[in-house]
Amino acid sequence: MTVLKETVGNLAVVVLINSFIELLLPSGTLNRFVRLLMGLLLLMVILDPLLGLFSGNDWGPLYDNSDYADETADVLAEGDALAQTLSEDANTDYRQQLEQQIKSLALVNNSVQQAEVEVELDSSSGQVKQVKVSLVATDSAVAEKVRSTIAGFMAIDEKIISCSLVDVNDISGDKEEVRSGQ
Repeated sequence: MTVLKETVGNLAVVVLINSFIELLLPSGTLNRFVRLLMGLLLLMVILDPLLGLFSGNDWGPLYDNSDYADETADVLAEGDALAQTLSEDANTDYRQQLEQQIKSLALVNNSVQQAEVEVELDSSSGQVKQVKVSLVATDSAVAEKVRSTIAGFMAIDEKIISCSLVDVNDISGDKEEVRSGQ
């Protein structure tokens, strides 16, 4: 309350001084500069108490963040859960697309009749940890050729790619789906 009384008193004094000076000054270019300076002084008197509020560390009366702590924690928890879900969805989509591309690469080889691919990703980084390729092929040397083709085209380390020949009954899905890339 004392700040308000001081501000009103200072404002009254500045307005009186401003009026008195304007009466004494003749019209001309000097009058404009004096009016500008008096306007700035008036602004200083008005803004001084407001700046005093913000310069100190007493923010308590203006904002009490304890009222919103629970709501903020809930919103942050929901945001983290949403980010986790989106990350898992992105990893799933990436894994499925990668499996489809590797399957298509394996089927490019004429000796491969069917292929099934399983890709394992690192959950935190999304990098490929392991690739398992099951092939139905006419030639046993095809597995190594397919393995090196996958490593070269997909820029995956050959050490984490395993290609094995399997029987037709061990591959899930029918021949049409595998050949069409679905």
